Amino acid sequence: GQEVERIKDVGDCWLDAGIVPFSTLGYFEDKNYWNKWFPADLEIEMRAQVRLWFYAQLFMSVVLEGVAPYRRILAYEEVRDEKGAPMHKSMGNAIWFDEAVQKMGADVMRWQYCIQNPQFNLNFGYGPAKDIQRNLLVIQNLANYVKQNCNKLGKQGSKDLASLWILSRRENLKLNVTKHLEALEYHKAMEQIKNFLLFDLSKTYVQFIRDALDNPKVQKVLHSTYFDAITLLAPFLPFFTEKINLEVYSKESIHLQMWPKADKKLINIKLEAAMQECSIIVQALMAARDKVSMSVRWPLKKAVVYLHKDHKKIKSNIKDLIKLILKQANLKSLEFKIVDKTLDEKLQGFPFQYGHVVLDTELSKDLESEGFSRELVRRIQDLRKKAALIKDDLIDLFVELEFDIGKNINDVKRKTGAKSVGFKMVKAEFYEEGFIKDKKFRIGFNIHKK
Repeated sequence: GQEVERIKDVGDCWLDAGIVPFSTLGYFEDKNYWNKWFPADLEIEMRAQVRLWFYAQLFMSVVLEGVAPYRRILAYEEVRDEKGAPMHKSMGNAIWFDEAVQKMGADVMRWQYCIQNPQFNLNFGYGPAKDIQRNLLVIQNLANYVKQNCNKLGKQGSKDLASLWILSRRENLKLNVTKHLEALEYHKAMEQIKNFLLFDLSKTYVQFIRDALDNPKVQKVLHSTYFDAITLLAPFLPFFTEKINLEVYSKESIHLQMWPKADKKLINIKLEAAMQECSIIVQALMAARDKVSMSVRWPLKKAVVYLHKDHKKIKSNIKDLIKLILKQANLKSLEFKIVDKTLDEKLQGFPFQYGHVVLDTELSKDLESEGFSRELVRRIQDLRKKAALIKDDLIDLFVELEFDIGKNINDVKRKTGAKSVGFKMVKAEFYEEGFIKDKKFRIGFNIHKK
């Protein structure tokens, strides 16, 4: 029943936070020092601070100085669980920092944050982390590939079309990543780096050059391009990229390297566009192979690409890249025909966005022998991997085959690091047997003693 009286002077806590640009920098004590730091170049906080901290600072600054206290603002949305629900301890779906670092790793967490468009909530969790870990494994395997194969670097890069294409893509990557970071679009920068490493470099370029890695100029392109890519990735994934640097490049630190600057002379937009068209055709050829259950290890005599008349320019656009298509799709020849209509899916062939493709799947004796040899190489390489051999380790190989590989035995020797080949099985340290198209094989080898 007693009378109570409220406290007359009540201030929101954000008023105290809003004065920080002045109270912590000696605004009243040392104006010259304060001027060195005001206004802030960049402030980063979540979107809710627009009506709280950002506004409180703006109010105080306009009252005292008549200007905004920051030059640029980056705001982001909330972190939710991987199903999109708010995280709460009471709901049991909260993920604590220490737990996440232990279970998924700090750089996996960074990837989740950095690739997310800040306009939308981040659905954070261990499910998305598994996808990221698979991506990191691809990038790590590429590091191992570079270390193993790039040991005789040329002074200059190769001028083959595949190398000129990846160099153009690399220089464009530098431009785009720098542009996106300067615009505070870090998620776009991260997406570009991811696509370059996983698709352009690992999936495409490495496939193009797999038989040309003895060329020091090709090694130079792969070695330098991978280094530039991980340098661009370093601000996003500092630990992962430093590990790769120390393992492959042995620089003092990846974080002490100069930021990669683009050489615009290497950018070839026409070549990049042609390669994009080339890639779509290769994908169509591979899909056509899948449709008829014909592995890419088995060479085919011919394929015909029927281009719709609206896309007839593609034929001339990619004329210089035909050899790359033949190599990727394992074809002996490729023919283009311009048609008025695309193929009905129920008919022979495989439709794609430019038209349709038809494969000649009849295997001659020579094609079949080449296919068997490629399958055999894969089995031997798998056995080498089980034996933990490196590229320079030579083997004495023994094979017994129910199929004929003819003159392709020389390719088998070269691709598997065989110093010698015997056609009668002997006691071998490493051994395997199985079937290729119902034909039995037995393979074994001993490590060659120099």
